[in-house]
Amino acid sequence: MCILCELKNIESNETKIELCSNAEQLNCLPKTVTHLVIRNNKHIKELPILHEGVLSLKCSDCPNLASIPNLPESLDALCLTGLKIEVLPKLNSGLTYLYIRELPNLKRIEELPSNLTVLSLMYVGIETLPDFPESLDELTLYELINIKELPRLSSKIGSLSLTYLPKIEKIKNLPDGLRSVQIEFCKSLVDIPIFEQSFLKTTSYIDFTIVDCGWRDGTSLHIKINDNLS
Repeated sequence: MCILCELKNIESNETKIELCSNAEQLNCLPKTVTHLVIRNNKHIKELPILHEGVLSLKCSDCPNLASIPNLPESLDALCLTGLKIEVLPKLNSGLTYLYIRELPNLKRIEELPSNLTVLSLMYVGIETLPDFPESLDELTLYELINIKELPRLSSKIGSLSLTYLPKIEKIKNLPDGLRSVQIEFCKSLVDIPIFEQSFLKTTSYIDFTIVDCGWRDGTSLHIKINDNLS
C-alpha cells in the first residue's frame, strides 16, 4: 500500500500530492490529483499510468525508478532528476516545460513536444539532440559530454545557456530575438556567429557572456550589448 501525503490545494480545483519517501509503490493516485511529486524515494521502481487531468509530474532522487509510462495529454510540466530510466515516455505535444537532470542512462530523446517553451538538460547521457521546436523560448544545456552537434535554434528563442559541452564545434545560428546568451567551457567551439552584420543590426537588446571556449584559440571573451535599456 502506498502512502500519500496531501500538501495543499494550489487552486480551488487543483491538488498537489507528494509520495512518502517510505512508499514502495504507487497504485492508488486519487483522480483529483493534478500535481504529483515523488522525491528521495529508494523503493519505487515504476509509475502507474497517470490519469488525464494531471498537469505536472516531478520525480527527483529516486535511484531505482527505471520506468515511466506514457504520460497524459493534460501534462504541462515534467521534471526528472536522479533517476535510472533509459527511455523517455512519449511526450505529448502540449508539454511546455521539460527539465531533465542527472539521467546518465538516458541515451536518446526521440522528439520534443511541438509547444515546448522551456527545455533544460543537465548531466544527461544523450548522444544526439532532436530538432528544437519553433515554440522554444529558453534553452539550457549543461555538461552533455557526448553531444557533437547543436540543432538549429528556434527563431523565437530568447534565452540560451550552453555550459561544458566539450565536443560542440559550431552554433549554426543566433536568432534575432535573443535576450541573453551564456556560453562557457565549450572547448571545441570555434564558430559562434556573434559578429555577423545581419545579427547585430536586428538585435535591440542582448546580454552576451562567452568564457573559456575554443574561439580565437581559447580566448576568454566577455561581451555585453545593451543597446536598448528603455
